[in-house]
Amino acid sequence: MTQWLDKAVELPCDLKPAVTAAGKTFGAHSEALHHVLDASVDCIKIIECDGTLRHLNLSGQRAFGVEKGESFVGQHWLDLLPREIRGRGRRALQAATTGRRARFTVKSALPGRGVEHWENVLTPVISLDGGVNAVLCVSRNVTALREVEKKLKISAAHDALTGLPNRKNFLRTLQRMLKGRSCPDDQIGLLVIDLDYFKQINHLFGHEASDLLLRELADRLKAELQGSAFVARICGDEFAIAVNAAAGEASLKALADKLSAVAAHPFLQDEHAIKISISIGGALSRSDSDRQQDEKAATLLKNASLALQEIKSHGRGGFRLFHQPMTQTVDRVFHGLRVARDIVDQDTVQPAYQRQVDLLTGRTVSYEVLLRWSDTVGGALKSPAAIAEAFHDYHLATRLAFLMRKWVFRDAKQCLARGGSLPPISINASPVEFMRDDFAETFLAQLDEFDLPPGSIAVEVTEQGLIEPGPTYALRALRLLKDRGISITLDDFGKGYSSFSRLLEYPFDGLKIDHAFVKNITLDASSHAIVDTIVSLGERLSLTIVAEGIETKEQSDMLTAMGCRIGQGYYFSPPEPAATALRIPPC
Repeated sequence: MTQWLDKAVELPCDLKPAVTAAGKTFGAHSEALHHVLDASVDCIKIIECDGTLRHLNLSGQRAFGVEKGESFVGQHWLDLLPREIRGRGRRALQAATTGRRARFTVKSALPGRGVEHWENVLTPVISLDGGVNAVLCVSRNVTALREVEKKLKISAAHDALTGLPNRKNFLRTLQRMLKGRSCPDDQIGLLVIDLDYFKQINHLFGHEASDLLLRELADRLKAELQGSAFVARICGDEFAIAVNAAAGEASLKALADKLSAVAAHPFLQDEHAIKISISIGGALSRSDSDRQQDEKAATLLKNASLALQEIKSHGRGGFRLFHQPMTQTVDRVFHGLRVARDIVDQDTVQPAYQRQVDLLTGRTVSYEVLLRWSDTVGGALKSPAAIAEAFHDYHLATRLAFLMRKWVFRDAKQCLARGGSLPPISINASPVEFMRDDFAETFLAQLDEFDLPPGSIAVEVTEQGLIEPGPTYALRALRLLKDRGISITLDDFGKGYSSFSRLLEYPFDGLKIDHAFVKNITLDASSHAIVDTIVSLGERLSLTIVAEGIETKEQSDMLTAMGCRIGQGYYFSPPEPAATALRIPPC
């Protein structure tokens, strides 16, 4: 804006010939020159080097409120300026009389015209011999521009929907609060508020209703706080509040409880009562004894946001205060996601095969393939525990699964190419892979690419995959795979969301008993009873039962006595690379 004003108050091009003429014939007071100056909408004054006003054009006369026949010509120009800015005018005049261009601003308040802002540019008029024989002062009324600039500043610092300060404004204010503490141990508290299930409200009632809800909540927060705290809308459906937390965690929690109660009152929209809840993450600035001198507002906001994410990951509603371990958790998650991206980008997936054996004969009847990876060529294989978060990310999970299947199908193809028989290989499907309705098509297309018989591959799913995001996609996908002759096993049965109705709805061929029950089968009567029940259930429903996690002969014998026929675990073999498990020479 300032740069534009600088250019805007440049001497108009059509005045330059006149100024040149003024330099040549200044003493003659050319009548033609006066007519040219009077045509300008800017206030133009010709001032002698001693400050005497020699000429004032018509726009200048109107600006000064000069009556007809009245004139300021001959008076000292500085005397016409408001007293408080005469010092600036004097310095500008001194600069112009020494051959330098100068500028300064004036705020005036003439009767009946209110406050006006003027931008003044003083330009030396140079004579033919190079000396300064006068000063041309061009003044422009920039009141409207200043008003626009003021509105733009307000707009840039505030949220258009609610009128609350925005994120940038909030961080700036929070930083001032942190620096302005009178006592080093005074704590600043920060709350970050998120509306629970706001997307669902959007879908159900529409964006207009959601906007009204956000405005109403903003008004409620302002009314409740009544200037005792600084509240802002920082993005979407998130609000932030900064407050002096005299009692530390106790006062912050009390405020959070109060705001939760305020938000709980129904919002009326077209005769509908919309009830909402809010989740609140909180953070406290550290005391002077343990805080760094450069503590930043952004860090405090990040900490409160981490606390908010923590509470949302374990359900919604309520208040959670930031603690340092949350940062470690987030660091671990982001590290895992970064490693997973590297695995995908560099294709360092290496399948490991664990035998599933007949408990009576010890003969290998099938394999479960497990994801392993290495971050160095020839390095030790690593388990997926370090990248567990990647299996909650659709993009990463599906790319990892695609690479896993590629290597497994290639291994199976090589094994069959040698003319030998290949027991079925079970591949795990992550729950997130069923978020889109194309799992079966993608799986089968990849299987066809390697020209593998469907009976050579099986699929294991967990019950979570049948619930999130919903059973429809999973049910359709599993039926398509079943129709192609692919065996389907329900993994980790007995753990989590077990429902007997799913055994009838879904085309399962087998159940896997979770290793947690197998581990305690010889130690805990409850675990023993659960395993015995699952084995009996499988027999009656004609489902193959596989017990995983077998580590001792005692566990194996007890399972055999119950009637379980297939087992898997380190007692029989660890997960092995294809070269060992399938006897495929390495590439």
